[in-house]
This record gives sequence, structure tokens and C-alpha cells, in this order.
Amino acid sequence: MPLRVSSAAELGAVLRETRTGLKIHAADLAIIADMSPTTLRRLESGNPTSAVLSLLVLLDELGIELYLSPPPDLPPVVLPPAGTAPKRRRVSA
Repeated sequence: MPLRVSSAAELGAVLRETRTGLKIHAADLAIIADMSPTTLRRLESGNPTSAVLSLLVLLDELGIELYLSPPPDLPPVVLPPAGTAPKRRRVSA
């Protein structure tokens, strides 16, 4: 089911829940995505980088809604309440 995403915290929650649901370690995903582990951690924690924040503001100003569809075989993603950061989760080996 598509999730409407309108904040960096919601985007981070979808990224983290999807990664952990797929049992991918953060360090491995950072390598695959060619980014630093710090950047991945910041994105997953809902820390709005200037680019993400600019994109969300632009989408809002234009009336564009952003929907993400996590893989269908994963448990549903629960978005964090407004103003809160997503919960940390560890991938079990």
C-alpha cells in the first residue's frame, strides 16, 4: 500500500523499515548506494539534509504529493507521529 510521505522523518522511517525488513545491514546498503554510512544514518533518522528539505518544500509548494510503495512482502511500515524521529531497529543476522 502506498504511503504518503511529507516529512524527512516519514521518509527516514520508510527507508529504515524497508532496509531492516529486507535484512540489509546499514553498512552494506551504504556501500551498495555509494554513500557514507553517516549519510544513510542521517537519512534514516529523519535528519533533513538541505536537499531533502528543499525537495519536500518544493513538492508542497507545487501541491505534489509523494507516495512510496515499499516491497509488498514486508510488514506494513508505520509512519512516526509528526515531530518525532523513527525508531531505531537492528537487522538480525
